[in-house]
Amino acid sequence: MDELDRATRLIAAREADERPRQGRGALVLHLSRLRPPAPRPHHCRIARAILDDAVHAQEGQVFAMRNADLVLLYRRADGVTILRDQLSRLFRLDAPDPEAFISLSTFADGLAALRDYAQARLQEAAQEVRAELPGSARVVDALRDLVHDADLTNFLRRQTAALIRPSDDEPVRPLYRRIAFNLTVLETRVAALGQAHADPFLFRHLASRLDLRVLTSLRDDLSHQGPLTSFSAGSALPLHLNLTVRGILSPEFAGFAAICRDLGAEVGVEVSLMEACGDPAGFALARDRLRLAGLHLVLDGVSHHALLLTLPAVLEPDLVKLDWSEHIPEAGQAVTAAIRRIGAARVVLRGAETPAAVSWGVANGLHRFEGGYVDTLLAAERMRVCPGAVRCRVRQCQERASATGPGGRSGCGNPAMLDQGGLRVAEGMPA
Repeated sequence: MDELDRATRLIAAREADERPRQGRGALVLHLSRLRPPAPRPHHCRIARAILDDAVHAQEGQVFAMRNADLVLLYRRADGVTILRDQLSRLFRLDAPDPEAFISLSTFADGLAALRDYAQARLQEAAQEVRAELPGSARVVDALRDLVHDADLTNFLRRQTAALIRPSDDEPVRPLYRRIAFNLTVLETRVAALGQAHADPFLFRHLASRLDLRVLTSLRDDLSHQGPLTSFSAGSALPLHLNLTVRGILSPEFAGFAAICRDLGAEVGVEVSLMEACGDPAGFALARDRLRLAGLHLVLDGVSHHALLLTLPAVLEPDLVKLDWSEHIPEAGQAVTAAIRRIGAARVVLRGAETPAAVSWGVANGLHRFEGGYVDTLLAAERMRVCPGAVRCRVRQCQERASATGPGGRSGCGNPAMLDQGGLRVAEGMPA
């Protein structure tokens, strides 16, 4: 059932109730009112993540409208005002009128306004010229052309993980460099086709097709010590990349693995836990193929919930990437016990965007981190020893390190240090 229809039915049901329960209401985030060209894909992702996090505390439900607005229907009003202020501050640069950007109404006195809002959305839906479905031939053909013809450097980004030991003489050391798709750019291209919220299965198909191009490109790049991987062939910094099971079992992977073996490049292949669980037999074959090729298996996309409900070690990964969440500390000893079962030396805390994430990890025996805060620390360490740092800012150094093409690195006078971190490289895989 369409989310707008479901939301309208809920509002109508509350309106029919002669005695609406105290505290119930709705928060409407009008993303459609952001300054053009907003709302962009990252606006939608961030706003949805914040509202999804609020669902439990507010005992609510989130609905996505066709015009990109998000509606939170809630049972508990405690904390809703704080949530509204948080969203207002977050989007203040893109919202021309902060007061009109967020609507907050209670069922006790604001049902009429909510009903009018829902009716307006229904009228828009009725008048809207129906866009092509995500699975239509035109969209699939356009995505195919995107996969085969686009310059991959426009879609890829690099991120360096770090070994952080505050007690060491070198507290921050590069661990490995990961090449991954810049999802914001990819989603923007898909949105340009009229599919801002494309079918996730179509994205999965696109990812498997992109795997083949990435493997071919990286194989050629390694052979010629090109801009994507020359840092790996010329330094001790290992290379990580995300692949699907289908990509690992493809003929293109064989060519990539052969050139890695010939050059002695240390490579880790990251496979999501969801992918592994979705195709257990295929995953087992892919894991064996990685072992035979001398490449490392990294289990990616492991939330703390999954860590508590599953046994990732059974899949025999070399590393497990645990996704950081501000709710991890709430789980207490259960998470730390699960980490001990795997072995703290085999766990990377992914998404470490804040000092709090790194502090929690170190306090619980973790020393391998990946995320925005790690990028900042590494950039600061490079600038501390770089002779040309006086002309740069930390943010510039961080962005140049993530770029995969020469354009994104323009202005750096020390690209070798940019690639290698300017520091002693940590051992990539635990013994």
